Amino acid sequence: MKRRPIILLDEVASELDQEAKLDLIKALLKGGWQVIAATADDRVSNFPGKVLRIYQGGIST
Repeated sequence: MKRRPIILLDEVASELDQEAKLDLIKALLKGGWQVIAATADDRVSNFPGKVLRIYQGGIST
């Protein structure tokens, strides 16, 4: 079984414009990596994959 790398990102898109954010997402999807990203951006529901929200010590989907 081949392992896929895990990429950890923390607010990586906060300083990017919309076009650069889309380019980043496309590159991450194309790479086939497992991506775990932390962000305060409320638009994460538009991102592919599973989104977990952490609020006041609780986790929701």
